[in-house]
Amino acid sequence: ESFWEGFHVFRLEWKTGPQGYLRWSLDGRVQFELEAAALTAPRKVSVDGVEAGELRARQIPEEPMYIILNVDSSPKWGWPSEPASLWCNATGEEARARSEADGWYSRLCESFPSSYEVDYVRVYQPADEAPSVGCSPPEKPTRRWIGGHADAYKLPPPASSTTLAKVVAGGGQCSLD
Repeated sequence: ESFWEGFHVFRLEWKTGPQGYLRWSLDGRVQFELEAAALTAPRKVSVDGVEAGELRARQIPEEPMYIILNVDSSPKWGWPSEPASLWCNATGEEARARSEADGWYSRLCESFPSSYEVDYVRVYQPADEAPSVGCSPPEKPTRRWIGGHADAYKLPPPASSTTLAKVVAGGGQCSLD
């Protein structure tokens, strides 16, 4: 059975603070871990061997977050904006050149249309911490910020004067397993 024909359990552990980490697991096996210490140390940045500046200290985000379930396969970050240049629309010489350059990726289009099905999503929080659910929790309030900077969350005029998407509560209840 191939990976794509079976069921799998994906997991992300997100712990904030100086001893925190982001840890991704698949079927109970850790695949990748990023410790907070790796983010807090400033690092030199270079472009083509020439120092270009310094990446300053960061932290694992503590602000409210959304969970987005997504599977994206691409040879680079993001997609081209012109429909004619999308990989699955390539024809003739362009398609041949892309196939030779990217191998497996050129065959990805043969699997479309496809589906991505999710049976369930669970969110756990440590039992010794107060539940933190919502877009503007007391320890990290964001409602006033978003209201005061509403233009940053809208399409530019004349396209729209309303927010990109209305935030709707999922209606799920927190409970113990």
